[in-house]
Amino acid sequence: MLYATAMNGVGPLISYLTEETGYKQTQYSLLIFCKSIGFFGGSIILKKIHDKRVFHSIMMWCCILLFIFMTLFTFVLDFIPQALIMVFIATVISMVNILVNVCVVESQKNGDVHFWMLILHGTYGIGGLLGPIMIYVF
Repeated sequence: MLYATAMNGVGPLISYLTEETGYKQTQYSLLIFCKSIGFFGGSIILKKIHDKRVFHSIMMWCCILLFIFMTLFTFVLDFIPQALIMVFIATVISMVNILVNVCVVESQKNGDVHFWMLILHGTYGIGGLLGPIMIYVF
């Protein structure tokens, strides 16, 4: 849920960033484009490393990297470095998204995969709803 909150808060965050930096909103559409590149890159990178590492160690490193990149994103106010950081953030979130889905399938081989996938995607949806609301409130 936190990952969805973080990624879906980018849209409303653009208005704040334009006020703080003086750039146009159209310039910040580059962030959304970089987010798309990152999601694509995350699936490619995960395909390359999933045979070499255990899922939990990949998830741990993804969480650490996500913390670092999101912290950097909050302190950098120039849109070109933010765009580069956004590629890395989206890459890591894409990897987490895929890993969580695979872990649900692997852990529920003899169970109710459909139910747990609905729960997983429902919590992601709640996070996606909370992201823009949190940006608006704070």
